[in-house]
Amino acid sequence: PRERLAIQVLNRLGASLDATATDEDVRRAYRQLVRESHPAAHQADAPAALAAHAQRLRAVIRAWDLFQGREVVAA
Repeated sequence: PRERLAIQVLNRLGASLDATATDEDVRRAYRQLVRESHPAAHQADAPAALAAHAQRLRAVIRAWDLFQGREVVAA
């Protein structure tokens, strides 16, 4: 159940995982989303865009924590 929820969250953030995704598929999608949304990759963007990237990155990390079974702290 938590894995399925994490996959749904990652899909909402831009991944394209199906319900039968393996752990390796989820890990690859997570790493891709981190690369795409990390603020360091968008230094030329406006401050508001950097803040949006940082917020998306936090959401990706929370989804990964959920997938890993770690306690997710609401932020």
